Amino acid sequence: MWKSYFEDWADNLTLVKTFADQKNYKLVSKYCNTFCQIFVRMHKNDGTTDLTDLLFTLNMQLKLTTDISNAGNVKGVKENIGMLKNMLKNTSAKVKSSNNKNIEEMYSPLYKTAQSLIKALEDSDSQKANSLYSSFMKDFPKLFMASTSI
Repeated sequence: MWKSYFEDWADNLTLVKTFADQKNYKLVSKYCNTFCQIFVRMHKNDGTTDLTDLLFTLNMQLKLTTDISNAGNVKGVKENIGMLKNMLKNTSAKVKSSNNKNIEEMYSPLYKTAQSLIKALEDSDSQKANSLYSSFMKDFPKLFMASTSI
C-alpha cells in the first residue's frame, strides 16, 4: 500500500516539474492538490490525520458542493450538507485542540464564512455561495500554510 502512495507522489512530482519547466504555472497549481490528497489518504490510513488534512478536505468539499450548486443539482447539495457540517465541526475541534492562538485567530473568520457558505448552499443561493467561497479562499491559504508547521 505505502509503495503505491510513493509511486503516486513521484508521478505527480514528475508532472509538476515538467509543467514548471515549461512555465505552465496554472497546471502546476492544478496538480498541487494531488500532493495533499496523497498525504490525506496516508494519514487517514495510519490514523494520524492532522489539521492540515482536515483543512484541505474541508476546502475541497466546500468547493465541490459550491460547484454542485452551480450545476443546479439541489439533491446533490442537500446530500453534502451534513457532511460539510460534520467536517467543519471536526476541523473546529482540531483547531481548538492545537492550543495555538495564531491558528485560532486565523480560523475564526474562516469558520464564520464557512458557516455562511453552508447556509447559502442550504438556501440554494448559488450566487451567494460563490461569493462566500471566493471570500473564504482569500484567507484560507494563510491558515493552511500555518497549519503545516504545528
